[in-house]
Amino acid sequence: MKDISIILPTHNGGSYIKQSIESVLKQTYSNFELTIINDGSSDNTEEIIKLFSDDRIKYVKNKKNLGLQKTLNIGINLAEGEYIARIDDDDYWNDEDKLKKQIELFKTNSKLVLVGTGMHAIDGAGNKKFDLILPETDKKIRNQILSRTSFIHSSVCFPKKAFLEVGVFDESERIKHVEDHDLWLKFGRIGEFYNIPSCSVTVRFHDNSVIGKNFRKQQYKEMALIFKYWKDYPNFLQAVALSFLRIIFRMFVKPR
Repeated sequence: MKDISIILPTHNGGSYIKQSIESVLKQTYSNFELTIINDGSSDNTEEIIKLFSDDRIKYVKNKKNLGLQKTLNIGINLAEGEYIARIDDDDYWNDEDKLKKQIELFKTNSKLVLVGTGMHAIDGAGNKKFDLILPETDKKIRNQILSRTSFIHSSVCFPKKAFLEVGVFDESERIKHVEDHDLWLKFGRIGEFYNIPSCSVTVRFHDNSVIGKNFRKQQYKEMALIFKYWKDYPNFLQAVALSFLRIIFRMFVKPR
């Protein structure tokens, strides 16, 4: 049995998915399975996936495009590992010890339910945009998690039992594009957070990314999450004010 199940959903990810897969297979912590779910791609995604012959790879193909939320739930329900890790098809892990560090943290602190890392941000051409180190401790994360997600989706690792306890990714339209933040807020109700203070993941910001295409819609849905979880976390009024300012800002400034 594998310790970690890594979930990689993809839809028309042929441009970047090869680098994502390679970064997973280079991990020094090797007792994992990589489940790649092809969500109705019409490009050369499948051809690229089939170039890899590693027996740790499990390839699943949806009969039609189901969307990210449903595809993530399919992948996690198929997972056999004690822990779940996530990576998107346009991101990659640049720290070969990433999984090793996360598993060591879970083994030493049974209260942890979500461990992430910081990130390098690049554009579609691979040019550096910025580095981001996120709040490290549970207390610091809780103080700001209503205002922002506080975790990089392609960096996270969490126990499968915690996921099953809080429920699956919400598949409703009202949560679409903020399903990760919603899940993190659920996790915080049952355990502790932690971010490794290193840029272990490279995240690609480009015109076709979820972030690039849906930035404005996300702001309204983030505001809804604040009101959904306001009793569970501090700094409610600050979170509302910041979310409102982002909405106003994005009315006049096009995201880059």
